[in-house]
Amino acid sequence: MEVQTGKIISAQKAPTHFMLATRLSAVGILLAVALVLDLVSFVLAIIGSAKQEEPKTKMTVIIKALFIPFFLINITLYVLSFLGMLNPFLMWAIPLVMVIGVCLTYAYMFMSSWPDIIYMIIYLIKNKRRPKLGMVLGIIFEFFFVFDIVGAILIHRAYKKSLEENI
Repeated sequence: MEVQTGKIISAQKAPTHFMLATRLSAVGILLAVALVLDLVSFVLAIIGSAKQEEPKTKMTVIIKALFIPFFLINITLYVLSFLGMLNPFLMWAIPLVMVIGVCLTYAYMFMSSWPDIIYMIIYLIKNKRRPKLGMVLGIIFEFFFVFDIVGAILIHRAYKKSLEENI
């Protein structure tokens, strides 16, 4: 920093287009990783159900419970990013940050829901059964933030109840 006539002049340069492009490409990479993980989760769920493996509904409940701290930190970071952009020169980026944050978070949330959804659909088709109310509500809840863990629990309970009826 330099001092001239009692004023402090900052040595920082204004953000360049390259810096902005670098930040956006980093976010793009995170979004691409989330989507690739979604696709891998989807394919593994199809392969597991094709091999007639037992649905991992209990594991899904555990994974969703372990994701809670991640989502709390995630929301906190996006709120702080939002607050940091209340600068008049950065306000144009607020909608961009919000859209990116929601898309990334939803992709990670949905990635953990694929196995339950696919296993339940294939289970019902293979066994020619009508879905129970818990299964239907569980699959619907899997598409919404916070309710996804409730959906995973509903699917796990409905699946266990369905197995008990088979015995």
